[in-house]
Amino acid sequence: MKERKILSKEDIMRADDSSFTEIFIKEWDGYARVHVISAKDRLEFEGKYTKKDGAINFEHKEAPLDLLSSCLRSADGSPMFNKEDLNILGAKNGRIINMLFQEALKINWMTRESEEHTKKK
Repeated sequence: MKERKILSKEDIMRADDSSFTEIFIKEWDGYARVHVISAKDRLEFEGKYTKKDGAINFEHKEAPLDLLSSCLRSADGSPMFNKEDLNILGAKNGRIINMLFQEALKINWMTRESEEHTKKK
């Protein structure tokens, strides 16, 4: 029987737990890399845009752009946009931005389906 490993602080700090998905964007002739955001970024996003029932409040029109500014990363994993760049993202093709936002919600477990899956466990 294998012994359980209890993680140390150093184990947790060393772990590379980043993940992402890549989506081909025909209009941009390349792939966009959508990352899972950090716990800190998630707490900040949820604090700004989540209603009491836990759903994202889309009355805040910048919510999708704000999430994408945290999720869209370059090939080396560094952020491509900051909060001051929301106008740049907002000026891009709405269908593409919505598609990227939907993927960001999905991989960050921020969809209703994610909530239902979590409740079942």
